[in-house]
Amino acid sequence: MSDLAINDKGEQKAASEFHDDFILHGIQHASFVCPFCFIGLVAKAIYIDGPQGKSPHFSCFPQKPHINGCDGYPLVEGKSVKGEKKSNKIIIGKEEFLFPEKLVSRSKPSQGKFLNDLSELIKENNPEKVEKRREGVGKEVGSAKYTSSIIRSFASSKKAIISLVYKYAKDEELSSEERKLLLKDTLSQAPIELDGYKTNYQVAFQGTKYFSTYKKIWNGEGVVKIKDGIVYILSGQDTEYKHEDNSYELSFYTSLKIPENIEEQPAYHQTIINRLLNAREKELVVKWFAYGMASIVLDKKSVLLSIDNFDHVFIEKV
Repeated sequence: MSDLAINDKGEQKAASEFHDDFILHGIQHASFVCPFCFIGLVAKAIYIDGPQGKSPHFSCFPQKPHINGCDGYPLVEGKSVKGEKKSNKIIIGKEEFLFPEKLVSRSKPSQGKFLNDLSELIKENNPEKVEKRREGVGKEVGSAKYTSSIIRSFASSKKAIISLVYKYAKDEELSSEERKLLLKDTLSQAPIELDGYKTNYQVAFQGTKYFSTYKKIWNGEGVVKIKDGIVYILSGQDTEYKHEDNSYELSFYTSLKIPENIEEQPAYHQTIINRLLNAREKELVVKWFAYGMASIVLDKKSVLLSIDNFDHVFIEKV
């Protein structure tokens, strides 16, 4: 199991980058090799369009391990990062779950390091060269992290963690209060970094019931409306807002501007747009997640969460 590979075009990237390219743009590659010892690799949990409990990664083919002292991982200060304890792993009972821990910007196909002449590098494939390449990557990127530009990856992971906690609570016959405390503790142990701000899954997510002045991964459900080329999702739940000892019940809107050239947008963006338009046409309620900062508008009568990046939206299948 390793995090980095070179694809059939000579691009060297992390497994999570290849996964985002697949989700956003539908890009798949036929083959991969280790960026250090150049043996063939198999893509694992990369070409999966849905919730998953494993980080995207690469594995060796059966009976064909890494060679020339390589283990598929970079070297940092002379040591392989393979044995490092992963910060994005939690254990619930006997279940182990890995989740994305950092939101990154990646609207176009991710640009990895491009290697022009792989065949020449392979000719010089010996333990010394392998070690040098591993040290170079270690200095450049350190330990690869499970990153994603797509809010859906984080939303799906939170939902999966909740599902695992509920299953464990049922198996162990925990009370509802014990289950609640376990869920809060588990989510608090799951780190996440948003725009450089380090927090955890318990704090990062926010329902529409209460207002927050911080950037959050908001979630809710509501009906879809369209006005002047902008899609609005009106939450079915009002938001409690307190100001100067006064309490208000505000309507919560999420807004997204539909691009004119829909057919030229990434595949993932097209899916989001089509789900919204379909829900509007059939007057269906949608469940959504969106990352951003909400603000009070319309003379303190409403909350508006305006989203300008479709990577930061997840509309569940209608």
